[in-house]
Amino acid sequence: MNRGLHEGYNGIVYYSYTKDNDTLTELFFIPSPKSYEKIRLEVEELCVKSDNNLFYIKQNDTVIAVEMNSLEIMEIASDLEEGTFITNDTQTCAAWIEDGKYTSRTIRTLDTKSGVNRSYQADEGEAIRPIGFIGEDMIIGRCKIGDLWKQGNRVISLPMYKLEILDKDLGLSLEYGQPGLYIENVSLTEARLLFDLYRKTDSGEFIKTDADTIVSRDEKLYDKASLVGRTTSGNKKNVYYIALTSEIKNTKKLKVRGVANISYENSGTVEIRSREDKDSLLFYAYSGGELIGRTPSFTDAVNMCYDGMGWVADKNGVVIYNRTNKGSYRKISEPFVKAQPMINRLPDFAGNVVTDDGYIILDGEGLTLNQVLVFIYKNNPVAALNRDGSYYLIYGYNQTTVELYYHQADDTSITLQMSREDFEAKFAAENSIFVCYTSLGK
Repeated sequence: MNRGLHEGYNGIVYYSYTKDNDTLTELFFIPSPKSYEKIRLEVEELCVKSDNNLFYIKQNDTVIAVEMNSLEIMEIASDLEEGTFITNDTQTCAAWIEDGKYTSRTIRTLDTKSGVNRSYQADEGEAIRPIGFIGEDMIIGRCKIGDLWKQGNRVISLPMYKLEILDKDLGLSLEYGQPGLYIENVSLTEARLLFDLYRKTDSGEFIKTDADTIVSRDEKLYDKASLVGRTTSGNKKNVYYIALTSEIKNTKKLKVRGVANISYENSGTVEIRSREDKDSLLFYAYSGGELIGRTPSFTDAVNMCYDGMGWVADKNGVVIYNRTNKGSYRKISEPFVKAQPMINRLPDFAGNVVTDDGYIILDGEGLTLNQVLVFIYKNNPVAALNRDGSYYLIYGYNQTTVELYYHQADDTSITLQMSREDFEAKFAAENSIFVCYTSLGK
């Protein structure tokens, strides 16, 4: 806050405006130890007032409702895993799962206008999860608990065998599924649902076979313009404006003014318990000097900021990936010695982890060779981990080739030099994943 009663503090303030006496009244203040950017991300998840005088907000892993008159706090949901809570564009509908994302048998929904809470149950032996909303229709995925997709100790996913679209009252509007095929990598682009189709092999692997699309029957839901726009100016930085449907020919009648009075008389403070320091790792993606997203997936964080020449940081602000920090050539001496913090973890690698000696080991599944060369330029070799436990240790590159050791499953190593194109083809054919690491400066 840069003015008012809470100047110098970070948090969220709720105001009401009374036109009759031209007064802005502060109703309550929610203090927060977080930066403005992190608060903004959470407000974008859920921050809305209902018709029955309740104010809903998500903070960390908890959804609460604040009664606007008494400031009584009611806990709606808690212990939410990152990525398991969704809202629609207008925040009138919210949904989340009550158990782990690979075992959940219940989806809870909230109508934030009326305060109505509902639940939707999976069938026996199945798990369900919410994916997104088209308007007020919820998209969910159905999974069979026995279809857990693993690679070594890593749990990759629980592929879905069916997608369903449910109406506001949780009635079935549409379902999609094909015998013997599984659904992964679902994304919602306006009124189109995009996804990949996979086939499960006898060995338990999932192989991509095709892609498909579901188009909403009501594409007009997304035929809308934003009322408030934003542009940038060299002098004024961010400039916000209101988009009008017609031109104002006489601007002399336009006036800009502040309120005559600000009242803090009945303001209260709402304290929300914080559980930010949970065991799960979160990655914060920055681009153009701004925080643009938060995710438990390192790969997703890199992809968020990559085109914008951005960077990825942990919750403490330590930069662990910087797109701009890469030259055209690097060769690391004694790569096996340098890579010991990572190599020691490869036999039991199960995902992102912070080590006791101050390193972070990163699951780079889905990253490209060009993206992970950032680590090599920082003198941190990168491993391409294969399904049989063998791995390629990449320790050098130039504009056309990569240098690497192939550490075979029988614990022997050979030195290789390959073109970038040949390595990427081999990497894809063997369904390998990149494992990266860096120091957190501890």
